Amino acid sequence: MVLIIFSIVMFQLLGSFIQPAPAAILYKSYIVRQDQGKDILCDPYVVQKDDYVTKLLNQRGDIAAKDFPKFLEIFSRLNSHITDPNQIRPGQHLFIPLKILGTNDLPGQHTGIVTIPFVTISNLTDYIKQYAIEHRVDRGEFISRLISKTFGNYGTTTYKQGITLFKLLNPSVTDLNLIYPGQMLTLPDPLIRNQTWYPSLFDAAGSILEDADASMISQGSGKPKKTSSPLGRIATILNGKLYEKGAYHFPRKNGEIYKLDLSENNMLELRDDIRVLFISDAIDPSDLSLIRSYWEDIKIVTTQNHSNLEDIINRTFSTVVGTTKREIGLEDNGIKLDVRAQWILDIPSPENLSKKYRCISLIKNRGEKTPESIKQYLKRKGIVVEEIDLSNEAAENRGESADTKETPVDQAVTVATKDPQIIVRQMLKALDIRYSENVTITFPYVGIQVSAQSNLISTPDGKELFVDFENLYGDAIQSIKKTGFNIIQVKRKDSATEIIEKLLAALKNSYTLDPIFYAAKRPSDYNTTVKIPGYLIEREAPNKTLLSGAPLDAELISFLNAQNINVMVFHST
Repeated sequence: MVLIIFSIVMFQLLGSFIQPAPAAILYKSYIVRQDQGKDILCDPYVVQKDDYVTKLLNQRGDIAAKDFPKFLEIFSRLNSHITDPNQIRPGQHLFIPLKILGTNDLPGQHTGIVTIPFVTISNLTDYIKQYAIEHRVDRGEFISRLISKTFGNYGTTTYKQGITLFKLLNPSVTDLNLIYPGQMLTLPDPLIRNQTWYPSLFDAAGSILEDADASMISQGSGKPKKTSSPLGRIATILNGKLYEKGAYHFPRKNGEIYKLDLSENNMLELRDDIRVLFISDAIDPSDLSLIRSYWEDIKIVTTQNHSNLEDIINRTFSTVVGTTKREIGLEDNGIKLDVRAQWILDIPSPENLSKKYRCISLIKNRGEKTPESIKQYLKRKGIVVEEIDLSNEAAENRGESADTKETPVDQAVTVATKDPQIIVRQMLKALDIRYSENVTITFPYVGIQVSAQSNLISTPDGKELFVDFENLYGDAIQSIKKTGFNIIQVKRKDSATEIIEKLLAALKNSYTLDPIFYAAKRPSDYNTTVKIPGYLIEREAPNKTLLSGAPLDAELISFLNAQNINVMVFHST
């Protein structure tokens, strides 16, 4: 720890040896100091002539804007060598507190050094206006004299820079020789020259660079760029922050600075201060050792010559979490689900709570997605299904999949009774079979014609069957059968399962017992299967019918309806 603190201090003193970042972006190095257990982002500053503390504090940071007395207290603790804040001298080194940081708000925060790109050409004018002065033109004034007063004599490099800034701040002034009394101009404040990023504004000729990458991080936000790149997808899956721009500067013992360019070697920050560095170009072993001396637990993943997304994910997960599962099972009131995925990760959860999982697979196109109904059902059970679409459709239609708009609707017939007559009636209705109750039938019995009440099933193929609920006695049933009619005898003590099996046997319907459904339209290797106890009845009509005694959730019913399956759920009260 002593060595790291010493290196941080040396980094501040050796700042003049660090070459400016590419001038298209303003880079600045900040120091992270501790104050009362909190990380404070600080701007290292060398006191200039006519500086005073309140002036410096008012120019910087959001702490001062929100609570100036608190700002002064932090300033005094961070600068204990300043005995009287009202008396500072040119040349003194100060730490000016800018912001109170949360844990890992900025990349490299825990090292004590933060180097970030914070202004791009797209917002440069607005930013520079913070270092500008409004001026009303007096008679006899002209631009070259106004600029030379504060930026040096005509023709010098600093003068040219002042003129360049003036043009940037006053785009409506097209001719520098044509200004008039009373005209309002915006003049660059000479204080801008004291900013550490000031030299990176200009090229060798003194012109503002115009080839900035507008996708860079702006204004020191320290926020990672959202991206759909392979590494960006990995960052989303792992709930991490991917840094694809910016740089870290690591001081060596000999005073040299090693620059780690994140545009060439991206870095992923995960919870618990885990860092993953993706090396696309060869890094010298000594440089890796230097990085590890600051980040002991950094994990290295080589991506060179491994552009395949599956391979990169495999390498990342293997490095970060080790071997992953490929399959997990779930049983819910007799319903069995088997979730298979290319990678299954444990989701951290509080102690004593059931485990949660994230199941990740690559899919070829949107047609292979798992329906939203199944995803929502599994999510409630602690299983998150995530799929990475490798097709161009993902970019073109992101967020517009029909699956994502699916709203679970309970389209099922629920029979909550032990009454055999109700069970038969509802089952035949679900199968769309004509059923007439309490019809009069006549049949010969011991030499005479006898009338009786029964219930008649008329099948689509013209067959007729009677259903008897223990209303016919003696040899009556045999007598009816001798006339060519079949009778299904249902007893009061029969369970719903026994009643269904009797009806299916008599109707000679083909069915699948305890059917298994694939959730997605893709190979079974990385798919989810749903096994539901019950009877899946094949029918000539477009829809099949599932009869089940399991308590089916609305999401499962919605999934089955989408497969053109009608559902009847029966359970005893």
